[in-house]
Amino acid sequence: MAMWISQRLFCLFSLHAILIVSTQSSASASQKNSNLIRQTCRRTNNFNLCVTSLESDPWSLKADVKGLARISLQQVLVKANQTLQIVENCLIKPMSSNS
Repeated sequence: MAMWISQRLFCLFSLHAILIVSTQSSASASQKNSNLIRQTCRRTNNFNLCVTSLESDPWSLKADVKGLARISLQQVLVKANQTLQIVENCLIKPMSSNS
């Protein structure tokens, strides 16, 4: 499970890096933004994860490249906090069972 979490975080961090350095212009129509998401995600290691992650946020269809980067960072932060909670729970449970 830790490997899966690490891979997902790596993919999201990669997406963030690509979005930050990208110079593509924003698009106003939802279809154009969907194309922007796909175009950006083609440059990542995991196209499907990238598209699914970005399209899961309703704001992504109205976002420019910076907005997509912001969405990606928010998702990374959420996943990192979830991972931290799992690790903390794993560390606390063995300690409390020894008491």
